[in-house]
Amino acid sequence: MAGRAYWTGYLKLSLVSCQVKLYSATSSSAGKISFNLLHKKTMNRVNQKYHDPELGEIAREDLVKGYQFEKDRYVVVTPEELDAIEIESSKTIDIEGFVDAGEIDRLYFDSPYYLAPEGPIAQETYKVILEAMRAAKKVALARIVLSGRERLVAIEPQDNGFLVSTVRSAKEVRKASEYLEPIKAKVAPDMLAMAKQIIESKGYKMGSDGFYQKDGQPLSVSILVKAEDTIATPIIISSLQDVGINATPRALTGGSYGLAHDKGDFEIETTHVNCGSVTEPFTELNTLHSKWIKPAGQIQTPNIWGYKNAEYDKIVDQIAALPPNDAKEHALFRQALEIRLKDLPIIALSQQLRIVPYTSKYWTNWPTADNGYVHPPNWWQTFIIPLVNIKSASGS
Repeated sequence: MAGRAYWTGYLKLSLVSCQVKLYSATSSSAGKISFNLLHKKTMNRVNQKYHDPELGEIAREDLVKGYQFEKDRYVVVTPEELDAIEIESSKTIDIEGFVDAGEIDRLYFDSPYYLAPEGPIAQETYKVILEAMRAAKKVALARIVLSGRERLVAIEPQDNGFLVSTVRSAKEVRKASEYLEPIKAKVAPDMLAMAKQIIESKGYKMGSDGFYQKDGQPLSVSILVKAEDTIATPIIISSLQDVGINATPRALTGGSYGLAHDKGDFEIETTHVNCGSVTEPFTELNTLHSKWIKPAGQIQTPNIWGYKNAEYDKIVDQIAALPPNDAKEHALFRQALEIRLKDLPIIALSQQLRIVPYTSKYWTNWPTADNGYVHPPNWWQTFIIPLVNIKSASGS
């Protein structure tokens, strides 16, 4: 059952209007744990007090709001002055125009809302506007006043109604060029061709903007990355964009990144999958068993990807029941991997070879883009391969 509406008013298109209500499409409290501050001995909950450097503890009614225009100098603003400049809500979402969905960079989208008709009388008009926009495959642009602030919004059909997204202004969006430098590495043509073949087999067509589209919707993806990672992130972004996927980074730091990763709160993530062993593969296979999947919002370790395949699970369970070094294990391992790789294909990024640090001052024959004998290009798991292939630069 829908909760309380965030906003109520009218949706207006030219001379046609209907009463609507706006609901937040996301929950800021879902999965969050709140703590109270207690005194460690009495276990009583403590109260916050306001403190002035000169007067000491002060009452809440003695507080005023001030804007700092230079260090330690403020302009006091009264509640009456704030009320006078607050934008009055017109209670109307007036559609100003329409654009193709691909014309709006998803980076500008901010908070999402659901827009529903208010009562049975509004449903007919609402349905007319909804179906007309769905048939035209257009996104409407309008303005709305929320919390005293006028916001530009994009309105698009979704399921049985409208999805309304507030749109950030240009000054709120940082330029990608400030963080993502041009990648000079070359992508193997056969890798590009394979990726495009997979995408086109799903019914996507290349759009005029260089990105794939299907049913008027761009093929876009948000990638969870560590904000501190300035090397791998642009490589991954450019690799996806090279094959027609409109990829954008979702950069989080520290604990925020770890929490999103562990809860499976991502479309694509950039952490390595897991370790494996060619002599004992069960542990790696068991990581993606569906028995580890938990409800949304909970920590998903170890199957953070939510991978689920009954046939795969059955084979993994068969391996678990075998004694160590059983002759049947290798054949079952291959069966399980063939199933999983169809669902979760691994496409190596050849640029990964370029970010492995090495020097040829003392040793030569390191892996390079032209001599990529390490696959996958992860030295942690395959260091023994370069170790037996490098040669002394001095010849001794």
